[in-house]
Amino acid sequence: MVPVVKKNGDIRICVDLKKLNKAVQRERYVIPSFEEIVHKLKGSTIFLKLDAQSGFWQIPLDPETAKLTTFITPFGRYFTKRFPFDISSAPEIFMRIVSGILEGIDGVVCYFDDILCHSKSPEDHEKLLELVHKRLKDASLQLNTAKCEYKKSEITLSQQKDAAQIP
Repeated sequence: MVPVVKKNGDIRICVDLKKLNKAVQRERYVIPSFEEIVHKLKGSTIFLKLDAQSGFWQIPLDPETAKLTTFITPFGRYFTKRFPFDISSAPEIFMRIVSGILEGIDGVVCYFDDILCHSKSPEDHEKLLELVHKRLKDASLQLNTAKCEYKKSEITLSQQKDAAQIP
């Protein structure tokens, strides 16, 4: 176990899963490139970025998979019942699940643990926000409201500015 300080000063306890990661077969889920996302956002004027609260931890593991995450401490052996943050296939599995939850909703792009929503009018934006929140609630996916950004004229993704700043 390794303590890691997060950007906000909180501490995240990580487990060294290097050996497990070597054996993990990665899913073939295509993560969109930054350029593809920017193309989808073009023409929109209102943006929203939702962040899943400890996103990967919201994904339950089946009992057999959970046993593979066993780690040893001075107090005994433990395993995670939820998807660990540092497993190599976490991003694509999380994106596949969230994309499935939000499938069929125009104006939504999933990018790692962020959900980007974009609209051309305030009315469309309100409808989109309602629909996305309903789907997430129905799927019991919780958001980190401190990291969510609502009704923005621009958003930041991967340390770059998107859509509204693109000519």
